[in-house]
Amino acid sequence: MGHTYGSCPLWSFGSAPTWCDTQSAPFNTWQNNLDSPGSIGVGNVGKLMRSRSWRSMVPDYSNSTVLSAKSSGLYYRATAREANGQTIMAWARDTNLVTVDITKIHGSLAHAWWYSPADGTSIDLGTFSTTGTTSFIPPASRLVLVLDDASRGLAAPGTTTYSFAPDTACRRGRPGLLATPLSASRVHLCHHTDPRHDGAVRAVRSSSPVNARPRRARGGG
Repeated sequence: MGHTYGSCPLWSFGSAPTWCDTQSAPFNTWQNNLDSPGSIGVGNVGKLMRSRSWRSMVPDYSNSTVLSAKSSGLYYRATAREANGQTIMAWARDTNLVTVDITKIHGSLAHAWWYSPADGTSIDLGTFSTTGTTSFIPPASRLVLVLDDASRGLAAPGTTTYSFAPDTACRRGRPGLLATPLSASRVHLCHHTDPRHDGAVRAVRSSSPVNARPRRARGGG
């Protein structure tokens, strides 16, 4: 998982100061820019995503999870839902109402939080019945609404690392990448490290179309 953001001093590592605002910290040097709001915010977004089952989050392109207007451009309210209804995340660029079809959360109660990428803090909103729709008013702009299945007992967003269950679909084998089609739209990728080292097996999934038979990629990892 990766992300990028605008940071002129970091792009050039100080080699092109005329491109950037070099008069005020933290933009006067690339070292200082490591502590810029953008750098800190991207790091906190990473902590947020790692604290939940990020690899099974599905974008809400159909607007079936967040029902209020998504807006567009810089004000677009990006939303994603964990495939099994464990978590919903919705970006609130401003303080307009966010209305959620809370039945999309698995279980009878949803635990709600506001998470701030600016400083990594969260506000605990308590639990809500997962019936009908529920509206949330952001107390400030640039927050993430996080809704969890309360029965999972997940910690506050950004404070822990989510523990994924072992992927039993992967089997140990020769070092390399094994791609196995699961359907016309999904492929299972298993990456086997060199057994002379730790013998670990890592697995990821892709939603890219698949029209090939299982194939092993050459090379170790």
